[in-house]
Amino acid sequence: MSKDLLLFILACAPVAINLWAYFLMKTAPTELDPEIVVTGYQLVKHKTGQPGIKCLDCGWTSYNHNDVAYRYCGHCDKFHYHVVH
Repeated sequence: MSKDLLLFILACAPVAINLWAYFLMKTAPTELDPEIVVTGYQLVKHKTGQPGIKCLDCGWTSYNHNDVAYRYCGHCDKFHYHVVH
């Protein structure tokens, strides 16, 4: 791989990641429905009404708004991607 191509890829990577995160936020469900389970995570609500995300891989639940928006599990250190059919 040429040096110029590598520099181009490294320069574009942050932009591509931010665009992907924006796309995931815009295509994520807007309503929290505890009856709908998507592979890997479940959207939940705390008894106070605060939205949360439960990782079905490790069982950890987070009520951090960024974790919910980006479908992220801080315990597993991974993102759950929302697949649009």
